[in-house]
Amino acid sequence: MKILLISGDHKRHKNFASVIDSKFELVSWIVEKREDSLPKIYRFKNKIDKTNFNYHFKKRDEYEKKYFKYNEKKINQKKVKITKIKKNIKKIKSILKKYKPKILITFGSSIIPNELLKNLPKYSINLHSGLAPYYKGSACNFWPIYFLQPNFVGMTFHYLSNKLDSGKIIHHSIPKLKLNENIHSLACRAQIKAFKDFVKIVDKIKKNNLSGKSLDINGKLFQKKDFKPEHLRIVYNTFKDSIINLFLKKKILTNKPIIVNYND
Repeated sequence: MKILLISGDHKRHKNFASVIDSKFELVSWIVEKREDSLPKIYRFKNKIDKTNFNYHFKKRDEYEKKYFKYNEKKINQKKVKITKIKKNIKKIKSILKKYKPKILITFGSSIIPNELLKNLPKYSINLHSGLAPYYKGSACNFWPIYFLQPNFVGMTFHYLSNKLDSGKIIHHSIPKLKLNENIHSLACRAQIKAFKDFVKIVDKIKKNNLSGKSLDINGKLFQKKDFKPEHLRIVYNTFKDSIINLFLKKKILTNKPIIVNYND
């Protein structure tokens, strides 16, 4: 089963590439340059926000190092570096023509331009970090914690479409919540679960038995500019990163998401 992966260049993306390469025929791995995993913001309104911001992203990096394992030397043999997808359409078309993959999977890349969509295989899928359609766009495993909905942390496999995170949903990967874990361990476990679920999704594709479902739900689309360092006060100063514990102890109440499973 030939698979083409288009992804970002962070540890989680490398882990996913390694999983695919170990289980299937990863014909090529197109890697789009992303922002640094430890972002820099030089203007803070006060010391609290600077402290929270630095702590948050330092811890995210530490947990990603802990959870995401990969053989970089091996997967680098399949790597094709690009800056932005929209600037490399001809190169991507050439790779598609050369390898004729059965599956194209995107994860953490920029949006696929319409010019390229029409050239993609039938099974062209995006792995979105967040539960679509509830949370679409950027930082979608942060916002559920901020809005006191830790049970909405998860990942979504959906077909690619011309609207961001809006294609028919194939599967939601949701980790079981655990006591005494934090925002970063939960997000990492969600991604690890999705990587394992992808292996089962490919098995469904092999049997030509994979469909998708549209959910009639009005979610929210988050942009990168929506996130501000001040938002971290809720997580770290108000709740001391204990929102998951409070939810499990029923001290925080929220609704339940509608979940799509690849076996539905």
